[in-house]
Amino acid sequence: MPSASFEGDGIRLGFYAAREQQGDSGNAKITSPARAGHLARLVLGAYNQVGEPPEVGSMSRVTISVLVYLGLIALAMPVSLAQDQEGNAPPQIIDATWEIGRLTAIVDGMLVYGPFLPFDPATELASERDLIRVTVTIVDPDWTVEDNDDEVFVRQVGAWIPFADFLAPEPPPIPGDDDAFQPKEGPGLSPPEGQTQIDYTFEFQVPEFEGKNQARLRGLIDYDVRWLMQFVVSNSQDPGIRLSEFGIVTGSDEPILVWAEYLNAIENPICSPANPPAFADAGADQVVEVGSAAVLDAGRTYDGFNLGFDPSSRNVFEKDALAFTWEWISGPQRVEPAQNDPGDPQATVTLNLIGEYVFRVTVDDNVNSLPSTDSVAITVVQDIPGNQAPIAVVDGPAGPVTVGDVITLDGSGSRDPDGDPLEYHWRQTDEVGGPLPLEGLNQVFQPISGREQAVSTWQAVHPGTFQVRLLISDGLLTDVSDIHSIDVVEPATAGATAVNEAEPAEAEEAGEPVELPAPPALCGAGMFPLALVPLLMWPMRGRIR
Repeated sequence: MPSASFEGDGIRLGFYAAREQQGDSGNAKITSPARAGHLARLVLGAYNQVGEPPEVGSMSRVTISVLVYLGLIALAMPVSLAQDQEGNAPPQIIDATWEIGRLTAIVDGMLVYGPFLPFDPATELASERDLIRVTVTIVDPDWTVEDNDDEVFVRQVGAWIPFADFLAPEPPPIPGDDDAFQPKEGPGLSPPEGQTQIDYTFEFQVPEFEGKNQARLRGLIDYDVRWLMQFVVSNSQDPGIRLSEFGIVTGSDEPILVWAEYLNAIENPICSPANPPAFADAGADQVVEVGSAAVLDAGRTYDGFNLGFDPSSRNVFEKDALAFTWEWISGPQRVEPAQNDPGDPQATVTLNLIGEYVFRVTVDDNVNSLPSTDSVAITVVQDIPGNQAPIAVVDGPAGPVTVGDVITLDGSGSRDPDGDPLEYHWRQTDEVGGPLPLEGLNQVFQPISGREQAVSTWQAVHPGTFQVRLLISDGLLTDVSDIHSIDVVEPATAGATAVNEAEPAEAEEAGEPVELPAPPALCGAGMFPLALVPLLMWPMRGRIR
């Protein structure tokens, strides 16, 4: 029964049965149970997270010690290792050394990196755009000092391992992953003369992904994206490996060995868009009565990073936690605003002296170095007069207008005694200022612009008399203008003379002589004398001869 023995100090050595020999099955003898058990748990952990079991391989006989140590792993993944048809044992990776070059800055679009340093993926985290080097040590049981001509081929496969409870957007694939073994052309890899192992270096960059993982923000994991990095070695340039949906190696047609380790990465602040500063808004100036409490409100402060969601929601973790600080700047008396919570944009002040006070709010998003500030003035008076209603005034055409004309209705002469800003609304009415009847809707004016503005334009589309009113409001009280009537007439017919047919009948009834109009001349009557010329010329024919 052929067997293969694995030696070395690597603790993450993974192995798969490539294919079963005809009529016999290979038997794996693992001399380092701790090493094999670690990777078995590692790979099975990947399957547990993605919820996809690997293909079940054929295992006719496995040693009792391996079955006892691996437990259920033997039911989930093939662990027997076979020689190929020619009796060659497959190559294997006995060690892997990781290095990382961390991204330190982006200057004018150029990536700036620090030096490559040792990196342990089991205990350390990488970041977006970091450079990774993995140098693997490969041995082949068929290599000897005298004969090391057997060739090997290598391949890197990165499998995304999502966190099952909070499925994040799938990150881009690991750059450098290829669907072919290296080298693609020419001879494979073999050690220098007189040596029995080789070192091969994989180099790739951690890709950028879509922000922080919600599971990490909740404290469930310490990474944003996890990949299972698999480094495959084989004597065949195309061993026909099979991958799961997520890219995990599940088997092959030729003998292969897989060295697999997790690579965990987090968002890199250098690659993230700059967090825009907040823009403080202390609110509009106020007028209050002496002795009353005024509310300082910076609730209209704008923060672009929080735009589009509710930062107070417990399900939103990545947000700017704005801090508001109110302070007295000037006034007849120093009054410190009362504020219960720095996260509350409101504060209150009680002002007991007449005069003008100025208060300032400072807004800090805890990200940008310079906070944003804004001020509000509060004028304290003895008494605040009651609000007075506005007065609506309309100016429009004084005389008739012609069908098709565009007229202007001007309400800018309206005013508010308190100086409050006004809102305008124009509407057509009936003769008494009520709603326009339904039967009159087909003859209304045609509004063109300014229905909600001080100046409005309309077009007269039908003759008649039309009524318009202006409604204004200061936000509390309203006023409606008097009815403004507009007469619309048809355009006059050019060169037309009107004939009053009723006049002859009225004269006849009064006993007066009636002069009837002459009947119209027959068409062509003026040409009658010309028709007589030939008859008069006929008797003269003989004389002319």
